Amino acid sequence: MDARATAIECSVSQTTPAPPPSGRIESAPRMQLSETLWGIRWGDVLPYRLSPEVMAVASSYEQALPFIEANYPAIFEDDGSRRFLPQQSSGAKARYYRNVGDFFEFKLETKTVGLIIGTAIDWSTYYLRSVAALPEVHGKRVMQLFMPVLFSVLQAAGIERVETDTSPSNIAMVHLLSRLRFNPSGTVLTDRWGALMKFTLFLNDEAERTFIAQFCTGIHYQLRNRLDIPKANAKGDTR
Repeated sequence: MDARATAIECSVSQTTPAPPPSGRIESAPRMQLSETLWGIRWGDVLPYRLSPEVMAVASSYEQALPFIEANYPAIFEDDGSRRFLPQQSSGAKARYYRNVGDFFEFKLETKTVGLIIGTAIDWSTYYLRSVAALPEVHGKRVMQLFMPVLFSVLQAAGIERVETDTSPSNIAMVHLLSRLRFNPSGTVLTDRWGALMKFTLFLNDEAERTFIAQFCTGIHYQLRNRLDIPKANAKGDTR
């Protein structure tokens, strides 16, 4: 994640549409990597109402780009000092996000007030690449309310863990990840973002027990207080 600022079964349709009357074969809609790997179609789950005011909706690179360009420098306190390798927009970057990225926008009426970007790391691991929210919704708990819904979908698809990283100075994000039962699982030194703390949330009980048995001494708090991931139906009905 660039988290520096910070069960639903989804099936893939096997129906082949008939060609248009003209005989011209239209290209099929692009499948995101999450659908290719795990059969997750976020449009089957979203929109999801998080509160009377805020709705989570499935988005895309093109739809999310205006919010990123307008708000990320302020959210991530990017002063343009270029301490690290500058990030350049490129054709490869755009193609990467179009094919690999899952985009989740948070809407306050019609205004986008937050964004999560997730990607697959491998066949069993999901990465929260970016988590961002405007100050006006910091008290509305949009991330806290949406994350368990996201984890429920990933867990149902057989994904074993969710990983992310954040700056050591981002105490708000560290606190949020701790409340969501993420385990501190390492540090990362990068040319792009400097030093980051890595966190892992285990969606598979055996994977978490293995991690704790191998690397953790003392109190095993995670095993006593498993994250209660609520089951959810499409479009925001919880049960």
